[in-house]
Amino acid sequence: TQGVSSAASDVYKRQEKLTSFRIKMLNLILRLGLPLERWLNGILLLLQKEIGNIDIDKLRAIILFEADFNWLLKMIFSKRLTSRAIENDTLPQEFFAIKGRSAKEAILARTLWCDTNRLQHRSFAVVSADLAQCFDMIHHTQCSLAMQAQGCPIKPITIMLFALQNVKYWLRSAYGDAKTPFSAETDNPYMGMGQGSGGSNPGCMFTFTPVINAYKRKGYPAEMSSAWSGRIMLLAALQYVDDTDLLLRALECQSTEEFMSHIQRALTFWGQLVLATGGVLKQKKCQVAIAAVKFKSGKATILEKRSLPDVKFTIPQKEGKTVVIPTVAAKENITALGFSNDLLNSGKHQLDRIKKTGKEWSINMNTSRYLNRADVRLSLSAQLHPKLKWSIACLSLDPKKVDKAVHRFFHQTMSRMGVNRKMKREMRTMMKKYGGLGFFDLNMDNLCLLYTSPSPRDRG
Repeated sequence: TQGVSSAASDVYKRQEKLTSFRIKMLNLILRLGLPLERWLNGILLLLQKEIGNIDIDKLRAIILFEADFNWLLKMIFSKRLTSRAIENDTLPQEFFAIKGRSAKEAILARTLWCDTNRLQHRSFAVVSADLAQCFDMIHHTQCSLAMQAQGCPIKPITIMLFALQNVKYWLRSAYGDAKTPFSAETDNPYMGMGQGSGGSNPGCMFTFTPVINAYKRKGYPAEMSSAWSGRIMLLAALQYVDDTDLLLRALECQSTEEFMSHIQRALTFWGQLVLATGGVLKQKKCQVAIAAVKFKSGKATILEKRSLPDVKFTIPQKEGKTVVIPTVAAKENITALGFSNDLLNSGKHQLDRIKKTGKEWSINMNTSRYLNRADVRLSLSAQLHPKLKWSIACLSLDPKKVDKAVHRFFHQTMSRMGVNRKMKREMRTMMKKYGGLGFFDLNMDNLCLLYTSPSPRDRG
């Protein structure tokens, strides 16, 4: 026993020495402001965003950097700089891709914002203004200035940006790694933050901090008062990485024509701010969803798309060009961050998505010859349930309709799981310790989330 403990102590001492040496090396690199030569190599992978879609513009380019280089970027930018910005309250409330927040909160915030406008009979619009190529078009000058404004020293920024501009990319495919790399030219370096880099998300977030502040100072987001406390809220957008929804609210006594002109001015200004960062709005992912309110006989009604003024919204592009984006009615589907809904918060679009997902799963289970009963039950809890449970707290719909949709694909696969199809729902969803099967119930999931989800203050 003493021999084993002595050997473990020696290993621990050697690990301490190696760790101390590595930390001293990284600190020296930070003081010099120059990256190691081996950090200037990265492996480029092309991954599918959608299963089966191998179009080159639908693939996600992920870069694998050196482990210690990526760890250093995460430590400085993702942990220290971001945590300091959160503590000092220098980040706009529009960011949801930070510690303590999630995409589900962004979806819920949009839903509640739309509900408040409808209750106040105020015309409003949700403008989808997503970026093209995500992090890969951010200009390094804007990123450096934005990070320095947050109090970050210049040398860590120089190390990251110098490496990104001079990195050699080795393409990896199913046939192996490429024998020769490709890189940028000296007089025309690469921009962007690099997918897979530890500094990509903070770099994008800090770059867009002055963008959102400038947009808010211009006065496009309208003030909204809290119903209980009367606190004034000024929420300009919902931004999660490259997905952005601009929230626009009509001013008092503003006609529909004036409101649509207001939307175009806000969209143009936002597009120009994005161009200043080196990015650009992607036409295929941009649209304007409008809920215009009109009073008829003292009753507020939301206009149909055919009743709206014939206005075509445009977004600015590079070289002074503009392109037209579609206009969506209040009842039409808006899919963002994995959740489908409309401005009326009807819930029917997300229900259709639940039906489609459940139908595809039941077909796959019933046609597979290699899955046994245990495999199907495991797929039910580990694959299907997380897909359907995503953002279920934002679903406002009659529970009977949800039960009917879920019961349909349950009924189609019950025999595949070795269960009688005529078993009652209560026995199917009851916990196993009480004699049930323990299958999920989306309505119960929705109800439990309302009481178990911690508040941002509790999470902090």
